[in-house]
Amino acid sequence: MIDIVKNFYPGTKTVQAEMIGDILKVETVEGDIRLYKFEGDKLYVYAPTLVTSKDNFSKIKSIIREGKINQLIT
Repeated sequence: MIDIVKNFYPGTKTVQAEMIGDILKVETVEGDIRLYKFEGDKLYVYAPTLVTSKDNFSKIKSIIREGKINQLIT
């Protein structure tokens, strides 16, 4: 995947690229990570951000856990 990215962006400082389902994950030399995803004819880019609030961390962890359980059940 990295070769494909570098083919389209020859001067890129990308060190890793991979597809995760329909999401393209790209990591740069600086350690920055970007996630790219198409929804219809729109392209979205997501930049992961570290969550430092323990309250948010616990709530999101519970939401993800319950979401995964629900996917297994349905």
